Amino acid sequence: HLDSKMKDKEKDGTTLRNTKFRISSTQNSIQDAKQRFKCLKENYDDVKAERNRLRDSISDAALEASKKYIRKKETLNEKLSEQYERNIIVERHLQHILHSSGLEENRSNVLTA
Repeated sequence: HLDSKMKDKEKDGTTLRNTKFRISSTQNSIQDAKQRFKCLKENYDDVKAERNRLRDSISDAALEASKKYIRKKETLNEKLSEQYERNIIVERHLQHILHSSGLEENRSNVLTA
């Protein structure tokens, strides 16, 4: 009976050592996984921050290009309006000159056409 108890004690000791080894191995795996997770999280945060910087710079560039286009369009519209006003003044001057010269109506159309 003592022999069987000794064998059981030896088996229990072996089982306990094996269990301790598996627990230690599992704890090491968990620590490794936590470390890998931390590194991946840091990399993810870096990539996300870079993506946001790129998105912002693209948005800023698009906004700047839009502003330049709008300013150019406004400038061209102003120049067009100014030219239109000058054309009206020139046309009035021509009308006045033609009227003052006493030219016939049909001949004056040739000058203004």
